[in-house]
Amino acid sequence: MLEDSTAGSTATLASWVAGLSFDALGPAVQTRIPLHLMDFAGVAAAGKQSAESSDHARAAAFGATAGAVTGDSACTVVGEVDGLAPDLAAFLNGTYAHSLDFDDTTIASSLHPGAPVIAAALPLAETLGTAGSHLITAIAAGYEVACRVGEALGESPYQRGFHPTAVAGVFGAVSAGAVLLELDAEQVLNALGTAGSMAAGSLQCLEDGTWNKRIHPGLAARNALFSLDLARCGFRAATAALEGRKGTLQAFSDSPNVAVLTQDLGRTWRLLDTGVKPYPACRLTHGAIDAALVLRPRLDEQQRDQADITVSLSPIAVDIVGRDVASKRRPVSVVDGQFSAYFQIAAALLYGNLGWAVYDHLGSEEINHAIDRIDIIPSPDVEPAGAFLTIGHEQMKVTTPSGEPGISLDNAMAENKFRAITSTVWSRSRQDEIIAAIDALHHTSADELIPLLRG
Repeated sequence: MLEDSTAGSTATLASWVAGLSFDALGPAVQTRIPLHLMDFAGVAAAGKQSAESSDHARAAAFGATAGAVTGDSACTVVGEVDGLAPDLAAFLNGTYAHSLDFDDTTIASSLHPGAPVIAAALPLAETLGTAGSHLITAIAAGYEVACRVGEALGESPYQRGFHPTAVAGVFGAVSAGAVLLELDAEQVLNALGTAGSMAAGSLQCLEDGTWNKRIHPGLAARNALFSLDLARCGFRAATAALEGRKGTLQAFSDSPNVAVLTQDLGRTWRLLDTGVKPYPACRLTHGAIDAALVLRPRLDEQQRDQADITVSLSPIAVDIVGRDVASKRRPVSVVDGQFSAYFQIAAALLYGNLGWAVYDHLGSEEINHAIDRIDIIPSPDVEPAGAFLTIGHEQMKVTTPSGEPGISLDNAMAENKFRAITSTVWSRSRQDEIIAAIDALHHTSADELIPLLRG
């Protein structure tokens, strides 16, 4: 059970969110948030265009009961010409951003902060005509709260069958919206309290390769907006939604680390540990992909086609992407492939880094032959998203996958990814406009950027 000394963590977060300013972010956060905003825009646009689930999600959002919205109340959906009501725009943006599993991640908290947080922030910022610096502040608040809640939860949500992005993401989305709406601490606390009743997200979809996971950030963003509406109207909600005896941490975690919710809050920024994905697959496969890409040019044709392949992964990675079951060894759907270290290693060795086109090779004889030579074993000595790969006499150890802060994450990497994945969505000149608007966001209005994200 949680210690009495941790009581009030949700209230502490609420007060911090209510009082956060752009100046309090500091230069490192002020410059990092625009990078993640660019990544969000890119993966959402690409997800809208390429994910096989997107037409169905779009039909629901733009359907008869919802309908496209015209005039001042129409909020931007990335890659779409028409707008939607704020809650449905939040839903579709969050869904598009996560549909390729290409959106940013934090390894420490095992979640994707950008998809739920930015999806909730954009329609509010657009409706309010928010200053760009205020939008950056809101997104920073949302990232920080989501990351801290995710880290407090630990690995237990996965083990219990829940998606940390969905569980923690709704609290981050509420926090971002609260900054934009300038709620006071009591209102933020009530909004977080209501969010505690909306934290969810089953991962049963990974057992059969279906699409539930893709809508989790969209649902978190949409639910966050309703939580904020309730709070603004005076609705009273649980005051210890996170740390309470029946709160979110107790519900989803075997051993919650409550202290991390508020430890050095405002001084140490957990969001700065967020990485940008170089491959559209579960982050826990990326160390193995990196290792395979390093070894690929060292192998002759015979080694590539015949050598035994052994990879050590962390126990959590083996559970999620490396089990010796049919859905991992013979992936059929894109979701299967995204969560199969066997498929990702085989494809990297055979084809290099193909991006989304890698899934064109699902079920190929060449892929299946390579998969049959792969043995995956759990090792507590391997970092969560790392890998130790052996192919014949060649070996490669990856501790931290590419795209992490301090490894290969910088503005050039993020911009190159953005341009590559949106090249068939937006013209080069539109890409230039979006990048310039993001670069200038700290001293312009959000209205200078958000409409550019339409189709």
